[in-house]
Amino acid sequence: MKPFADADGLLRHVHELGQKVVFASSADEKEVAHYVSLMRLGRVVDATTSIDDLETSMPAGDIFQATLNKVAPLSVDQVIVVGDTSYDVEAAAKCDIRAIALRSGRFDDAVLIGAGVIALYDDAADLLARDATSALGR
Repeated sequence: MKPFADADGLLRHVHELGQKVVFASSADEKEVAHYVSLMRLGRVVDATTSIDDLETSMPAGDIFQATLNKVAPLSVDQVIVVGDTSYDVEAAAKCDIRAIALRSGRFDDAVLIGAGVIALYDDAADLLARDATSALGR
C-alpha cells in the first residue's frame, strides 16, 4: 500500500495554516507510525489515533472520540474529518464531527452523500488545490 498522491502535501498545508493534524486510522499503531514516517510527516502530525486506542473499529465513533480526546480543548465544531470511505463519514457523524470525503476511496457519491459528507473532492490533490474555498481553508 502507498499513500494517496498529495496526501502529504495536504497535511503539510493544513499544518502550515496553524491547524492541528491528527492521523487517525483503523490500522494498528505500528502501521500508522510507518505511514507517518513514509510521508515524512513526523513534525506535521500533532497526534495519531489507531485501532490500539479503541474498543471497536469503524463505523463506530470510537476512533474520532479518541481523536477528540487527543486534541482537547478543541470542540466538534472546530474539527473536520477528511476520509475516503462512508465508514469514515459515519464514524465522524456519530461524534457530531463534519466530514469531507475524497472519491479516491472509490465509494459512490450517493453513498458518501447519504452518509452525511459536507463536501466531496476527487482526491487529496483536488482538496489541496481548492483548499481556499473548502471547509478546511475557512
